[in-house]
Amino acid sequence: MNITVKLSDSSIRNAIRRLRQAQDHLRWGLDDTVQILAKNGADIANQAYGGMANAVDYMQDEAVGIIAVTGEANLIAEFGAGDATDPATGFENQPDTPVYAGSYSELEGSGEYASTGRWHFGGKVYTEVPARRGLMSAKANIIATSTNIAKEVIKL
Repeated sequence: MNITVKLSDSSIRNAIRRLRQAQDHLRWGLDDTVQILAKNGADIANQAYGGMANAVDYMQDEAVGIIAVTGEANLIAEFGAGDATDPATGFENQPDTPVYAGSYSELEGSGEYASTGRWHFGGKVYTEVPARRGLMSAKANIIATSTNIAKEVIKL
């Protein structure tokens, strides 16, 4: 968007009007951009989780989108379990629960993995559950697509 201003009352008024329009486009366009990015991120996370957890998106405030993960195994879905635990690196906000091999076993589970290096579940013996990394996939997609989506949505 280019705004040319000449030294006249009408040209200055026109420039002010166009700047106000641009301001409105930025405000509403930013909100729409964040909504789209959060929805796309939740969709990508859900694809990665494959039903093991559920990612939902919502707007917390104007231009503040949240992707929340729910489900009984949401931490295991994101970070894995046992020998395959993937520490919570790459996140700006660390989870409230510590993430390391055996943390779930020690803090909420039976303690079996923490003491033996394996656990029983559903009649099977496990040593690991691979991380699905849904939120990390969502974050990578948001970073990769945010500029193009913003350019499409915010019309100046």
